[in-house]
Amino acid sequence: MPWSRMGYFIMLNEFYSILRSLKAVGAPPTVKHPKHPKIQEPGVNNTTFRVTLGPDGTVESVGLMDREKIENCWSWGSNQDQFPAVKIKKPLVFPAPDAYVQWKNGHPNPTPGDWQAFDGDCRKLLGSPDMPQPLSPIEHIDSWPGQGHRNSISRRMELLERHESCKDIYELFARFCKHKTGVEILVQVRDMLIKDGHAGNNTDYKEICALLFGEKLKSGKDNGEVEDKLRVTLLLDCLPDENVRTYASSKDHELTLSAALHEEDKAQGSTKTGTCAISGASGPLVLDTFPKRKLKVVGPTIIFAKSTTSGPTVKRYGKSEADAFALSRQLSYELSAAVAFLCEDRHKDQTWSQLPNSNLLLAFCHEKPNAAVTPLVTGILHSSEIEDMPDYRDASASVINAFRGHATKPDHKVDFVEIIKVNDGNRKVNFKATMRVGDLLAAAQNWEDACINAPEFRLYSTLPDNKAGWCDPYPISPMEAMRLSMRKHIRGGDESRKVVGINFAETMKLFHGGHAQPLVGRVLRNIAEQYEPLAQKCALSKTQGVLTGKARRVKVPAKKNAEALKAATFLSILLFKSGRSREDYMQDLSFQLGQLCSAMDELHIGYCVSERSGDIPSTLLGNQAYGMALHSPVKALAFMADRRKPYDSWVKRYKAENAGRETKDKPIRAALGASRWIAEHAAALASLIRNAEMGESDTHKAELMLGYLAGRPFPAKGNPSDTATNTGDSS
Repeated sequence: MPWSRMGYFIMLNEFYSILRSLKAVGAPPTVKHPKHPKIQEPGVNNTTFRVTLGPDGTVESVGLMDREKIENCWSWGSNQDQFPAVKIKKPLVFPAPDAYVQWKNGHPNPTPGDWQAFDGDCRKLLGSPDMPQPLSPIEHIDSWPGQGHRNSISRRMELLERHESCKDIYELFARFCKHKTGVEILVQVRDMLIKDGHAGNNTDYKEICALLFGEKLKSGKDNGEVEDKLRVTLLLDCLPDENVRTYASSKDHELTLSAALHEEDKAQGSTKTGTCAISGASGPLVLDTFPKRKLKVVGPTIIFAKSTTSGPTVKRYGKSEADAFALSRQLSYELSAAVAFLCEDRHKDQTWSQLPNSNLLLAFCHEKPNAAVTPLVTGILHSSEIEDMPDYRDASASVINAFRGHATKPDHKVDFVEIIKVNDGNRKVNFKATMRVGDLLAAAQNWEDACINAPEFRLYSTLPDNKAGWCDPYPISPMEAMRLSMRKHIRGGDESRKVVGINFAETMKLFHGGHAQPLVGRVLRNIAEQYEPLAQKCALSKTQGVLTGKARRVKVPAKKNAEALKAATFLSILLFKSGRSREDYMQDLSFQLGQLCSAMDELHIGYCVSERSGDIPSTLLGNQAYGMALHSPVKALAFMADRRKPYDSWVKRYKAENAGRETKDKPIRAALGASRWIAEHAAALASLIRNAEMGESDTHKAELMLGYLAGRPFPAKGNPSDTATNTGDSS
């Protein structure tokens, strides 16, 4: 299996592989039209208002746009000089009224309910003397947008005037350019929003306030400017034909605008014919701007970017853009369409998914590019929601059955590609792996086998649909293992913090299983250390489940128990990958020592209920010994052997005094059962220690944790008479 880790690898090879696969199976991606690379899609993550201009350039209406409306629009230019989508750098009202500032200080992160409650106050505010009166100037903005931006808009209008096919788009530019500074439009937008908001005709107060007053203004030389990511967008628009409800910004005009721009490129000699470095075909090459495609998760992505001023090619050879890499213009459109095909909404959790580190995962079979592949890694089936307890077995079985049903062969190939967002303008292929279908299905089956390598025990855990119940450790996906590696539990398991976990390349190496022993050992040590406080707390909570009221000192919420069950499965997977099956490790020293510590906790609890009126100490004997056993099994076993004596005496006395009678007290029943188990296994444990090689191994802490969580075994499943494990409440 070829592995490659590419921090700065161009995406052309990956996208070309997708394209060739689609063509090979007779399903080439549809290239609707050669969209000019300078045509962009407005950002859907920004608050956007459509500002409709009348024939004389005055503002006729202002309306908030939803995602669907924004996605049906085009914008022309770079991020710095786009039009008709223009971001507002400064708020329209500056400084903001005192009443709003005071309310915002009291609600730094307003909820939808806060904004709803703000309705009446906002209407009063918008009509207060503190707010600008209609037609008052906006003195803190000289020109909108900046003069350089306005000059580029004027030049584009002159270009459009030469193309009759673009008359509707030209009309929009002409209406905008009727204004001397553009600030006149902002004044009209401001006054219209204030008037409508005060009258109660508009309840989008959150978005209106973001436009009027700004969110998180900058200080220093940029004092008064809104932080980049929080800027509101105004989409200037018009209806050129009163009889047709098609806006000038509609994507219906994208084809004609692209044709005009390509024609201008040709007329200005800004085209070049040559041989494509990828396909070998001759034809027009991409010269300046390569196609950009808005991909899921990572956003706008240029499939190949080469700067004119920096980079190793420019520095070493003095070449950039098409001179540095010759790419066919037609092929660039096809490559863009190919990756867009995999990222369609209908292929979510089939050919693409979001990884826990917010990167994009693409997965496709060369012989069947639209086949569902990602569930083998994510455990998420198409159209399903991520639940507290996803069933990896169902997901993998569904994919495996689909592969077998489509007559794929073992040597057919499947590619996995991880695309990362380095920064706002930089997307890179971070990882790529190619697996044969036969190896992939074998890896999935091996992962399933590893998932059931956990011992049998139950915790009161969350279930799908926000329900809760008793659960055994359940299968997890490789992606869930990746997510688990990013948490470290601290403060006795009460809190957790984010840490650097395994990356996707390492996750795939664990999944594939080949030549991964050093990695398995390192991850096993890390996960055991990161989850030890939580495992210890959950084990104590489980053992104390026989207690009620204040006597029960340790209670763990169902969600934390769910996390512990997932961690137990992950540890069991790593043990399996280390060659440690549960039939082996459950018979060895570390696991059985963990069970002994749990049994000692049961014995201590029963003794306290019987002899100390239920006064349970904060630290139980088994838990104290468990802390020792993490580092010294010999010391822990000696400690328990020495401290057992008074409790053994109590057991003998209690049995003698209650001969022939069975107690109904759960803690005492559990303690008597634990005493029998300890007596039967203490000698065997001592023998294991004598014959064991001293010193901590990679697996010791993990196996000890699993033994402590599992506790001693019981004669039958369900709720046996001497068990503390399967009883408790829904805390």
